[in-house]
Amino acid sequence: MHVLTEAPVLEQQKEILIIPFIREYFNNADPKDLFIVSKFYFTGKPFPNDTASFIFAEFCDQTKTKLKVSTNNAIRKRLDRMARTGILLKLGANPKIYAPVNHEPLIAAIREMIKRAYNDYKESTDNVFKSF
Repeated sequence: MHVLTEAPVLEQQKEILIIPFIREYFNNADPKDLFIVSKFYFTGKPFPNDTASFIFAEFCDQTKTKLKVSTNNAIRKRLDRMARTGILLKLGANPKIYAPVNHEPLIAAIREMIKRAYNDYKESTDNVFKSF
């Protein structure tokens, strides 16, 4: 019984600890990073289908031309960096699956940071996102 009462507190502490790292990531994110992470967190569908997981190879096939990268390795490095930061989860070894975090308050915070970073880029550059 004692462990169950502490679990929400541990989740809140984890959320508080990870948010500064995620905020720092989005402060330095470029349009390609924002495009990639938005594919996971903005599906345009209602809850519970409002986020999406991807198998690495399929994700590369879907996004390689839009991101204008020549190798899957460039995309993998970006996804791995997002996983290390806590923005995405890296599941499985073969095939590699990347998924959004599974914690609703953290999802809301990440979505807000994506929107803010997107608006900052939109205001400061000449239509960088038109190609996406």
